[in-house]
Order: sequence, then C-alpha cells, then structure tokens
Amino acid sequence: MVAQSWIENIEITDKMNKKLLKYLYWNKKYPLRKIGEFLSLNGTTIFYWMEKYNIPRRIGNQTQKGKFGNLSQAWKGGRLLKNGYVLIYNPKHPNTSATGYVPEHRLIMEKHIGRYLKKNELVHHINGIRTDNRLKNLVIVDSSKHEKHTLERILQKRIIYLEKIVNNYKHRNK
Repeated sequence: MVAQSWIENIEITDKMNKKLLKYLYWNKKYPLRKIGEFLSLNGTTIFYWMEKYNIPRRIGNQTQKGKFGNLSQAWKGGRLLKNGYVLIYNPKHPNTSATGYVPEHRLIMEKHIGRYLKKNELVHHINGIRTDNRLKNLVIVDSSKHEKHTLERILQKRIIYLEKIVNNYKHRNK
C-alpha cells in the first residue's frame, strides 16, 4: 500500500507528527481511540495533540455515529448472530428491531405462508437448534404451545441422559 509505506517511515518522537495525525483522522477516518492504538498512545493524548495542532474534529454526517446497515463501519453483509439466532438486516419489515434486523426464521416462515406473522405467532425450531432455519425444522405455534414444545424438548433430552446413566450402571454391575 502506498499510503502505508510513508506512514511506516515516519519517526514518532516525543513530539506528535501533525501530518500523520491529520491523515489518520481525516483521510482514514480513524476514531481517536484507533489512532491511539496505532501510535501506542491513549485517546486523551491524541485529543491533546488534535487541539494543539488545531485539527478540526469531524461532526454530524462526517462520523459513523448513528449509521446503520451498509453505511456502518461494522457492516458484515446484513447477517449476524445474536442470542443464538440468525438476524437479517431488513429495515423496511414491519416487525424489525430498532437497528433494522429481523430473525431469519421468521422471514423464512413468512415467505412460506405468504404473509407477515402476527405478534402472537412464534416460529419454533423443532430440533432446538436456533441457527437451523430449514423450512422442515420450523413450525408456527402460539406462545403457550411454544412453551409446551420447549418443555417437551428439555424433558426428552433429560430422559435420554438418564437412560444413558441407567444403562451404564447396568453394564457396570453385571
């Protein structure tokens, strides 16, 4: 990288280099914290030198604050994992979160039935794996049935576990 080569050749002495600071802040759009990490200094020191050199601060739409979706520096293609569920960025969906995400399993079921899900309709993962959003693993239930399905799954796992313990005990005591 051309820009990186001249940065590597700059000697950082006890006096901050104005050209480097301005380049990292305005051209690379680094926040003060990241500039501090790059120069092995803390953000307060970087702020001090910004003030000393009269380097203006970014304001309003020049920063990343409040930017969502593909405008955000953290954009990863509109797909993320939260609390075990896959979320899809879809800000125009009527049941989107404040940040514009909708659980993928709900989108898949809505596409399958041809309408938006009602607030009382939940999508249950039959095998209990929250990231397994294949249509054959999803079923629409109301909240009371969902609790029943979840309890059944927990009890089934517990029964299998206890059966293994009993079988191991029987084999040891023969």
